[in-house]
Amino acid sequence: MQQGERNRNTVLRFFNEVMALGSLEVLDELSVDDYEDHVALPGQGPGRAGLKQRVATIRAAFEPRQELHDVIADGDRVAVRWTLRGTHTGPFIGMPATGRPIEFDGVDLYAMRAGRIAAHWNVVGLWAFYQQVGGAVMENTDSTSSADDEPERRSSLTSSSPSSAANVAMPD
Repeated sequence: MQQGERNRNTVLRFFNEVMALGSLEVLDELSVDDYEDHVALPGQGPGRAGLKQRVATIRAAFEPRQELHDVIADGDRVAVRWTLRGTHTGPFIGMPATGRPIEFDGVDLYAMRAGRIAAHWNVVGLWAFYQQVGGAVMENTDSTSSADDEPERRSSLTSSSPSSAANVAMPD
């Protein structure tokens, strides 16, 4: 079996056995002990133990069902584009459980070492999550702006200026 295929199979097992079924013990086989998460959840510890904590947190928060749209392996990297669906049954990144249905998308990138998951990065559509669970979303606005300024203000939201970024506020 070639490296890319072996790595792809490892990541598929991660989603099918660990994320879907909650078999955390399988991570002892699928991940390295010094696993590194570059986008750790708040409070997530380091290493394989931290990965187990991450999976347990996500499973408790959503009772997730993930649909994998793309799984692409190239050498020691595997990319996965997915949609997570579930019910918000537990706290997640500061938002208490709401019992509401949720659906959001993400892309994970895994670095592999000897056929095992060694590192993880991701981009997740948390904006959709916040909207679905009732998180208040506020845009920074300039009190001197008017409706006539709307196209210019929208354009400025794509700049890297901190004052133009959207903020998410959590309900008390």
